[in-house]
Amino acid sequence: MVQYANNESIFYRVLGSLISDGGPADIVFFSHKNTQGRLELVANLATEKIIESGAAGGVRELHSHFKSLGNTRNFYAHARYVMTEGDLAAAIGVTFDNQSNQFRGKKVEFDKAGRHELRQCGSKFKSLNTRLIAFAHGC
Repeated sequence: MVQYANNESIFYRVLGSLISDGGPADIVFFSHKNTQGRLELVANLATEKIIESGAAGGVRELHSHFKSLGNTRNFYAHARYVMTEGDLAAAIGVTFDNQSNQFRGKKVEFDKAGRHELRQCGSKFKSLNTRLIAFAHGC
């Protein structure tokens, strides 16, 4: 999950490319209080500024992928952890259900399946990072 901050900084670099000046990019990016608002800004600006529809769609797809992984990351980053006999047993927290617009309690046991989910999320962030870097180099 360490890749989360790195991915966010690459979106920041894309914003700088879209604005074409680092100073205003700092002001614009950090005037938004959370990652979601910042990434919506980048996606909307990309849609307006990038002429090639494929490239604009690319930033939207990257944003959507980051957002979905972010939900899993946010759960683990803000969960309460249960220890048993010195081992990590479970993560307990809440998730937001976009369909019902409600928060729901969630518990993930750190059995084989729970550990696999956590590893998979990290791997997906790493893969997304590679794609984001390639996209940023194209800006």
